[in-house]
Amino acid sequence: QRLQIQLQPERVNTADAAVRAAINGLGIVRLLSYQTLDSVAAGALVTVFDNLAPPPIPVHLVYQASRRASVNVRALIDCARAYFSGLDLSGAQNRSPSD
Repeated sequence: QRLQIQLQPERVNTADAAVRAAINGLGIVRLLSYQTLDSVAAGALVTVFDNLAPPPIPVHLVYQASRRASVNVRALIDCARAYFSGLDLSGAQNRSPSD
């Protein structure tokens, strides 16, 4: 049986606004896994269409190799490495980061 639904897309400017909209029951959102980790882990959101998820895409931080990284750039790299190294971003969003 085929189900047909009428969609009325809404737009938001930030991932946080999209997460809040989904939590408030305004619909389905498409976001990157790290943007929803806390809400999924807390049970406020659940993933759907997991079988249609694209494979993970690596993220690289790059800067000019011939220059010494500024304090700000080094801080960003260190912060990103610490934050992302402890997360399972393989697409298994139904687990909490501490699993």
